[in-house]
Amino acid sequence: MKNSIVLIVLALCVGAVVTLGFLSSSPKTTKTMKVAGENILVYVASDPIQQTRGLSGTKIETLGADGMVFLFKNKEERTFWMKDMNYDLDIVWIANDKVVKMERNIPAPHGEEPQRMKSMPYSVDTVLELPAGGIDKFGIVPGAPVVLPGLLD
Repeated sequence: MKNSIVLIVLALCVGAVVTLGFLSSSPKTTKTMKVAGENILVYVASDPIQQTRGLSGTKIETLGADGMVFLFKNKEERTFWMKDMNYDLDIVWIANDKVVKMERNIPAPHGEEPQRMKSMPYSVDTVLELPAGGIDKFGIVPGAPVVLPGLLD
């Protein structure tokens, strides 16, 4: 019986630590990046926890930024999904500081399995998520230059 109680308490503690780590690693500050010559205010997701969470659960009315940029240490084919998204997205796939692929108006899931998007056939090291319409709003086109000043700090 004592062992069961100890295991339950231990499981609760581990769960609390993981939850607090997840919440504390969500981006709280914004930085500015430049795409196609336009300044874009973004949250930065540079660690696996932030990258898993992304913009999930946020509301467009209270977003507080133009979107979120995902920074990876290496280039590879990436897969993103729309789990717990409350609004449609545009996704910009970036490699070597240039836009290589774009996807517009990806619908938020409404009870169905979240859609998965792939960077294929491109290996990318940066991904930009914007609320739907963001690609057009900022005039982003394939081949557009991307500048990430101070985002890698």
